[in-house]
Amino acid sequence: MRPGRPASASPCRPCWSRPTSSTASSLDAAPTDLTPHPLSDFELASRLSYFLWSSMPDDELFAAAASGSLQDLEVLETQARRMLADDRARALIDNFAGQWWLIRNIAVAFKDVALFPQWNDAMRESMRTEMRLFAEAFFSEDRDMLEMLTATDTFVDATLAQHYGIEGQFGAEFAPVDFGDRPFQGILNKAGLMTVLSHADHTSPVKRGKWVLESLLCQVPPPPPPGVDTKLNPVEGKTQREILEAHREKPECISCHVTMDPLGFGLEHYDPLGAWRDLDNGLPIDASGTLPNGTPFADGLEMQTLIADEPEFLRCVARKTFIYALGRAVGLKDIPYLDGVTETFSANDRRFSDLVVSLVTSEPFRMRRGDPAM
Repeated sequence: MRPGRPASASPCRPCWSRPTSSTASSLDAAPTDLTPHPLSDFELASRLSYFLWSSMPDDELFAAAASGSLQDLEVLETQARRMLADDRARALIDNFAGQWWLIRNIAVAFKDVALFPQWNDAMRESMRTEMRLFAEAFFSEDRDMLEMLTATDTFVDATLAQHYGIEGQFGAEFAPVDFGDRPFQGILNKAGLMTVLSHADHTSPVKRGKWVLESLLCQVPPPPPPGVDTKLNPVEGKTQREILEAHREKPECISCHVTMDPLGFGLEHYDPLGAWRDLDNGLPIDASGTLPNGTPFADGLEMQTLIADEPEFLRCVARKTFIYALGRAVGLKDIPYLDGVTETFSANDRRFSDLVVSLVTSEPFRMRRGDPAM
């Protein structure tokens, strides 16, 4: 995944093979059979290619499919690692990270420029670029996925250096920096993500907490009751925390907010554009909270470190990758396989490449079942 080449096209419905004499071998002999059965060689090649490249297989992968060797797990692993090293794997940044980390949403984020005059197209693009470069560091450099929450390094231009309060000479080009003892680390404190997970004029502990719960721990809170206003506007003389704590006293609201809000409170030091602040509405910020398992934390940085130590975090990383790779939700019968994928990934220094190999060589990836409606 070397920089400098255009990103691959967005995912689309795969065509199982090129129009050659081998096409017939790619057709499912039992398209309505609900019993899981192996993918054909060309189906497997297509599933692998659209997972890693968001595009059709190349000549080498087609050749492996045509020879029948792709059914060999060692060959399948070799192909997966080769494809991860190819520039076309940048599609993982644009599509997988773009969806999961909400990088795409930065393009449509809206802010009240009367309150935040620094918000403009240049800052929007700087935030998006920082997130993409940070994602590329993980997928192309094969870093420990725990650093997704704990890494203190990032990439900034002059706009973001000023925004984060980083001293030094910066220009239009992005340069790697380390936050050091500044209170920023991992994706959760990236200005782009904090911006997306805020309202136009104030922060949203609910949006932020919900994203942490769903995207880092794979826990889904219940939906809000019908007719409940999900946007709580600022109130003079009160912090967003105080407003939400009063809102949670309503019996119809407590079930949704009891797990989300404490996580969102941990991120209240980051304003609607992700810049550090000590006060909310002129009052000191209380960023303490608890994880869903009851573990307390003093602030957002401690929360991120605790989540990184949670087994559920790595399981969630594996689950998100599984869903993206297969284009479907995890079923009950998938859970034992997902457990195995997570265990292998966790035992191998938590590298994304090992997660990919463990996933593509698993039975759910190499098998399919028919559609009775066909």
